[in-house]
Amino acid sequence: MSGGQALQTLMVIWGVPGSGKSTFARWLVNSHGYLHAETDAGADVNHALVLARRGYKVVIEWGAWARQDAIDFVSGWAAEGAQAFWFNGDRDAAFKAWRHENVKSHRPYPDQLWHDVVGEIDRNWSLLQDLSGSDRMLRTVLGGPVHVPPEETYAKMEQILST
Repeated sequence: MSGGQALQTLMVIWGVPGSGKSTFARWLVNSHGYLHAETDAGADVNHALVLARRGYKVVIEWGAWARQDAIDFVSGWAAEGAQAFWFNGDRDAAFKAWRHENVKSHRPYPDQLWHDVVGEIDRNWSLLQDLSGSDRMLRTVLGGPVHVPPEETYAKMEQILST
């Protein structure tokens, strides 16, 4: 495979905490046969990249902070053919969803962590826009919190990729 196609079976999803990345990744696994690498859970990203280079469909749920080094990683993968999408939406709803998941999963994360992560996103917003482009910044959480169903998000992604 050429340099621009080596990771064509890799999808990278990242975005605002609580925007539905985990739910979407699990849906891809169950509905489309993807292998799932979740960085927040300590997934071996290098192993995921090896599998994608071998032609396996892999979704990396990129839980890294939106700092320059993380942006550079995703940008490099995109240059090799990976499809990167940013999950975004109503920030209050995402915060509520994140807090709910913390309680449900018994995660010990303080609320301030969410605000710190989102602050980093805001500081690097222009870099994220440059990397993703406006069409790959998907609104996946609405007020309520209500998440856009994975099927709708996936259909939007397919539409973007077909143009």
